[in-house]
Amino acid sequence: MIETVIICTLLYVGVALSLAGMGLGTNTNSFSPETAMADCFQAVGLGWMTYVIYVCALFGLTASISTNFMATVRVVQSFGRDGLLP
Repeated sequence: MIETVIICTLLYVGVALSLAGMGLGTNTNSFSPETAMADCFQAVGLGWMTYVIYVCALFGLTASISTNFMATVRVVQSFGRDGLLP
């Protein structure tokens, strides 16, 4: 578990440093907080990378929502078994 946290932290720091190196912090008025990574790639001329970022975000959100739905079903099933639901 600790290795996963360390790897995620290193990836997060690496992405933050690369975006800072690309100039994300130089002109903050042109970047939207929701799409800052895609906007940064667009600003340096890598417009095709924005589509890759959006598709990866879509897959990440889909996986997260699916996982939450599966967990919710298991919790409701446990409530029903314990007699906590009418």
